[in-house]
Amino acid sequence: MFSRFSHKSDLSRLDGLVRQLPFDLDDGAAVGALYAEWKAAPGKQNQYLVDLWTYCYVRRYFLVKFVRGDGGYSSGDLEMVIEKAFQKISAGRETIRDATRYPNWVVVTCRNTFVNFVTRQPDHIPVDRIAEPRADPEPLDALHDEAIRASALDAAIRRLPAYLRGVARLRLVEGLAYEVIQDRTGIPVPSVRTYAHKAVTRLRQDKAFLKGMGYEAEKNVSSRS
Repeated sequence: MFSRFSHKSDLSRLDGLVRQLPFDLDDGAAVGALYAEWKAAPGKQNQYLVDLWTYCYVRRYFLVKFVRGDGGYSSGDLEMVIEKAFQKISAGRETIRDATRYPNWVVVTCRNTFVNFVTRQPDHIPVDRIAEPRADPEPLDALHDEAIRASALDAAIRRLPAYLRGVARLRLVEGLAYEVIQDRTGIPVPSVRTYAHKAVTRLRQDKAFLKGMGYEAEKNVSSRS
């Protein structure tokens, strides 16, 4: 069982790694600048720092989330969800168009991974635990797309026809380019675009989704085209 004691122990072990960073763990501007510099001129030192920051931030993110869940998780759950987040980050970060947005993209990836984990194990924590606390938010975690909205999107995608779900998740949740989705699924780019458009059209007509997103009336849902 995951405990607050193990949470504190893991956080203390992270301290030594965090001290190797030339900036604060929550300094998004510095992280974005570092990632942009590494992408423009790849080098081992900058790659090491990018990977180190990513490891430290992702691990802290889920440690904090798990302890907020008031128990019910195992250490195996923690390692599993961290691994899933790293897999998504490793597979998708090459598609980021604005390199300076890397830290924000990592946060969104962590959040979506956590929401997916929670919604598949509803007995672990109540739904209102998915949402971020209104007071004292984590610096990088105060983004406009709150986790509760990510949960509404996940549920809406699961209500789509089977042939649309995979493309919808890769495009709307993971934010992958059409070409990357083609490589992942084998579906030609023109069909990927068509499926993404159909998915967005259905989401605009999904009253439960619109309500979960906090819309009083139908509003545009971006397809990230």
